[in-house]
Amino acid sequence: MKILFKLITLVFLVVGTVSCSAFFEGEISSVSYSLKEGSKKILNDSGDVLLDFKVSYPIIDNDKNKNTIATINDYNEAKAEKYKAWVLSEGVDFADSDFEFCRTNDIPYLFHIYQSVTKITYNADGFLSILWVFDESTGGAHPTTKWSSEVFDLNSGKVMTLSDIMGLKEKEALSKIFSLVEEQIESMKYKADFWFFDDYEVRIAHEFNIKDFILTENSLRVYYQLYTLAPYSAGIQCFDIPLTETAVKR
Repeated sequence: MKILFKLITLVFLVVGTVSCSAFFEGEISSVSYSLKEGSKKILNDSGDVLLDFKVSYPIIDNDKNKNTIATINDYNEAKAEKYKAWVLSEGVDFADSDFEFCRTNDIPYLFHIYQSVTKITYNADGFLSILWVFDESTGGAHPTTKWSSEVFDLNSGKVMTLSDIMGLKEKEALSKIFSLVEEQIESMKYKADFWFFDDYEVRIAHEFNIKDFILTENSLRVYYQLYTLAPYSAGIQCFDIPLTETAVKR
């Protein structure tokens, strides 16, 4: 089926500028940023909407350390472009196939939705924490959500690892996190709304992605994707470790 890309052009707009421009001893402590947003609808040759796509990502504006800031901006733009390219290839193919299936079987077609939203969860002490929330609705029983994230060192441009944030070797950092996660789950064990899978003790380590963490105002927050520790209805599971137990200075 012929798919029309030309009817609605992907346009990025800069919106919602947030100013946080304090500095400490000549180094970058926090930054000003804006969100760049774009959207696109894909139509078939009959004018039916096959897919609706939206994406946003932060653009940092800072007078100091411009090369480092450019590195971070390039990283975020490339991540957004990679997601856009995937949606406009595999996502469109899947939507077109689903539309044909629905048409052939006389089933109402609900156009597919792909949305990526970014949130700044921490912007202080020389760190910028960015959470990417990917929401997709592709005709299944319910929408799906996936999180992705980075914590940047604003003075070097480095993407910080969990070991960097914890100030520990990777094995030690993971051991501490897994112990804290298990402790927090155990504290909820006898509550009426305890939703974790029976084998959560094994899943805590087995299902954890070492890149799945953000910084918040008061904590290092690790998270587990849908279905890893609990059913879909329980949502993405988050566990907080106080910043006082990390290498982040507060």
